[in-house]
Amino acid sequence: MKKYCSFPFMRFTIEWDGNVSFCCPAYNNNYFIGNIFKDSFEDMWYGEKATEFRKSILDGSYKYCNLDICGEWHEFCRFNKEDYPKDENFLHPPFPQTVNLSYVRSCNVRCKTCRDVLDVETKEQTKCFDEVADKIVHICKNADLIYLNGGGELFTSNHLKHVVNKLTDTYPLLEFQVHSNGLLFDEKHIKDFGLENKIHRIEISVHAATKKTYEKIVRGGHWEQIIKNLKYLSKISKEQDIDFTLIFVAHSLNYKEMPKFVKLGNKLGARVAFWKYRNWPNTKMGEEYERYTCWDPTHPEYKKFIKVLRRLKTMHGYRMDEGYLRELQNSLDYLWWQKILNFFKRKNKKEV
Repeated sequence: MKKYCSFPFMRFTIEWDGNVSFCCPAYNNNYFIGNIFKDSFEDMWYGEKATEFRKSILDGSYKYCNLDICGEWHEFCRFNKEDYPKDENFLHPPFPQTVNLSYVRSCNVRCKTCRDVLDVETKEQTKCFDEVADKIVHICKNADLIYLNGGGELFTSNHLKHVVNKLTDTYPLLEFQVHSNGLLFDEKHIKDFGLENKIHRIEISVHAATKKTYEKIVRGGHWEQIIKNLKYLSKISKEQDIDFTLIFVAHSLNYKEMPKFVKLGNKLGARVAFWKYRNWPNTKMGEEYERYTCWDPTHPEYKKFIKVLRRLKTMHGYRMDEGYLRELQNSLDYLWWQKILNFFKRKNKKEV
């Protein structure tokens, strides 16, 4: 197993303003290697900034990374320096194997943690985006997986519809990982975007387990519609062996529903991923960030949040993608009734 972070050697991420990085800018402190609208692929992928970043991985310093929140680091990158490759060719890898298209911001909802204003893709934006469509197809020539779309909602973008159809026509074996709010993720849109039997993984941001909380956070969302589509996605994920994950960004507005959300995931045959709410200052919620940080020991609801984390320890089918939340939960002792419950669970397993 590789002990170093593989992203700078195989992943190409285009962010909402066209800036290019290897992974989420929050993980690499906004380290960009170029801009898709200004620079050639070769100048970005093989340029000085890309080489410098890769050196920081190979020497084990990770000096450009924010390791406190990087999920890749916490899951896969514990290492010994002697495990690192010494071959200089690692500084100039071939075309990326994974391409992340996160540059389109249009969306059909206004999640409180993300945006206060509805983003709609204009004709001018579509035209501007379409000018780099051929460049994106060129970049993907060695890829086996395309990630769609961490910046907005894939199914609201005419440009991404054009690009995805162009990619599937050019590279029939390509697979896609789709991140969506799920409200338009139905049979019609899958067909319109040319994604039939090409989806490798589905990630749906839901953030709640009840109608009241969901519609408070996902402004413009409809609980009945998301549940209907989740059932459909559950069905096709089982039929087509698609990795299906439900995402929950935790904060003080929804943390009490975390156990119920795990149950929803179990019912749908989906894994659950919990993320800690990060501060996006461009939202009103971001401007009042401290009000929502229930994991902070100084927060008035911290003790209640800890009780929820303890309750989750008896459940299965979820993971904590945020390193801090994972370590915090791991540090907690089971409550007395949880210890008794776990004792009988182990006993029943032995008897079976």
